[in-house]
Order: sequence, then C-alpha cells, then structure tokens
Amino acid sequence: MRNLFFYALVLAALYLAAVYRSPAPVLVPPTGELDVRDLGSGAVPPPSVRDAVIHVQLGEATSSSGTAFAVGPGQWMSARHVVENCDRVFLLTENGNWRGGYVLAQTQISGSSDLAILTADWQKQAFPLAATGDLQRNQSTFIVGFPQGKAGELHGKLLGRAQAVFAARRRMSEPVLVWAETGRSGGFTGSVGGISGGPAFDAVGQVIGVAVAETMRRGRIYTAAPRSITRAAANWDVVPQTTQTAGVFSRSNFEEQGNYLRAVGRVAQVVCVVD
Repeated sequence: MRNLFFYALVLAALYLAAVYRSPAPVLVPPTGELDVRDLGSGAVPPPSVRDAVIHVQLGEATSSSGTAFAVGPGQWMSARHVVENCDRVFLLTENGNWRGGYVLAQTQISGSSDLAILTADWQKQAFPLAATGDLQRNQSTFIVGFPQGKAGELHGKLLGRAQAVFAARRRMSEPVLVWAETGRSGGFTGSVGGISGGPAFDAVGQVIGVAVAETMRRGRIYTAAPRSITRAAANWDVVPQTTQTAGVFSRSNFEEQGNYLRAVGRVAQVVCVVD
C-alpha cells in the first residue's frame, strides 16, 4: 500500500513539473551604440605587388577543431586548413557541446584561398558580406569563434594588406588583411588556434574577413580578404537568405555579441576527425 502511495506521489510530482516548468529562455540580441573610433578613417590602398608576404606553416592533419559561420541555406563558411584532409567533418549544433548534438558536413575547398564551404542538414540565418571597397585604416574588427576549443572573441585594428603563402601551397599566394590584436574576451592567453574559420565583423555587423592565421609574437591576426570571400561565395553559388547583420559591435559589447551569436547557432564549432 505504501508503495502505491509512493508511486502516486512520484507521478503527481512529474505531472506538476511538466505543467509548471519554466519555459525555455528567450534569447535577446545585445544592444550597443556605434563607436566612431571603430570606423577608422582613410581608405586602405588596393592590393599591390609591394604588399608584405607572410609564410604560414601548417602541421600534419590531425583531429582538431575550428569555427564556421552561416552564409546560406545549409551553407557554412570556414577556413580551408580547418577541414582539409579530414576523414569526417562535423558541425556542433549546441554551442560547441558534443552532447548537445552535431551534424555531418560535406566540404568543398577553395583552389585560390584558405576558405572552404560546408554543407549540412542544418541552417541558420546567414550573415551579409561587406563590400570589397569598404576598408578604412585603423577600423576595428571583432572575431567570434572557439579559440582553444572554447568560446571567445578578439578585437583588432586594421593595419593593411599582405599576401599569405601557406605551407604545401607554395605556388599560390592569397590576399589577406593584417590586424593588430588589441583585445580579448574573458582574459584568455596564448594561441587563438580554434578561431580559424571564424567570422571577422566590422562595427556594423557585416562579415569583413575570415580568420586564417595568427602571429603570436607580433600580436597579429590575418583574415581572408573580402574579395576572396565574395569570390568564393559566388563560385559555390552561395545566396544568403537574409540581410540581417550580426548587430552593432563595440569594445564594450563584443563578448556579449559573440555569446549571443554562438547561442543562436549562427557561429558554430567545427570538428575535424582524422582516423
């Protein structure tokens, strides 16, 4: 009899929990005001044969992680070196949490830049891409992703242009933007590896670059140039679904913005599996 009473109490508790449980929290995009300091001033000169050349060393293919962001229906952009030579590539669908879920992604790599497109049965609102002629000296960028496999953001100032030569692709150089790192969220230190493939936003929330390399000693971050991004998007028939930007970024809210974009799934972690 006592067992029946106990089971009845359990069932009643489960019923009440189901009826009165709190609804899932509604994610609200952060707000912020545009800071004129983040806009820069004076147009950046076009690419030139005089641009500095940087050499990027790549290690052997091993299981690792990086970042991707939504660019179209079921289409995600990342860095080529993040997904190249992987046996399988996954997008984590719950803010970098394996247990939360993941989807298998198919990859296509660019033949002219360190960019790749991932296609998967999962889609989120795509980001608009900045026009190729909108670069200003000392303008800010805010890079969102998963440095060291964890959520994080970077803030940088535009120094200029360069040509990047990646190891094993010595016959090919590609245009990149050079940024001086000026801030990090959360105070993490060391390498920002894992943020490769992450979107670099301008102050109004347009994608102005894709993180492809770093120089820790000099505090430099390198991103794929806007023209490389738009060219790759056109080659892969990427047609963004929306013109909704990431929202205004500033030095005071870029961590909050990054947390929101990861939480809603517009920026996702990529996992490369090498058998």
